Amino acid sequence: MCIRDRQSNLTPVFNVVGRIEATERVELLPRVSGYIEERLFIEGGKVTKGQLLFRIEKAPYKIQLKQAQADLAGAQAGLKNAEAELARMIQLRKKSAVSKADLELAEAKRDQNKAQVMLAQAGLDNANLNLSYTDITSPIEGRIGQANFSVGNLISPNSTTLATVVTTDPISVSYTHLR
Repeated sequence: MCIRDRQSNLTPVFNVVGRIEATERVELLPRVSGYIEERLFIEGGKVTKGQLLFRIEKAPYKIQLKQAQADLAGAQAGLKNAEAELARMIQLRKKSAVSKADLELAEAKRDQNKAQVMLAQAGLDNANLNLSYTDITSPIEGRIGQANFSVGNLISPNSTTLATVVTTDPISVSYTHLR
């Protein structure tokens, strides 16, 4: 029997070197400065999306929030006063008891106070946002690595990564073909 006549089932064999990689990787960074009060995870453990991982001291940001609330209340009171003054000026102008310039001045004062209310509202929004940044949560579900900072460390937006979260499902495999 000739070798050519003989059929055989040969399966090609490939040798590859592969590496399993997460499809998502998030480096947690602080957005505000402060001391870490709590670290609420186990290194290498699973975390869920939205899970609280670090808590930065809130006291300074609560104080800023109260200041912003007071600024807004003051600006609103100024606006209320300016609107009342404008209403009086309108009535007096109808009776020709005040000049047009005085009426325009009252309108400008009202507009300035409206701008102060808007500025104070923006300050309040910013203070609320900064307070929310004191709670650092996981944006994805997966596994968290080693923490680079401990409770009591001072961190800031210029700090390095607090920890890294990677997905575990799904994952991908990258490889190179060897001959």
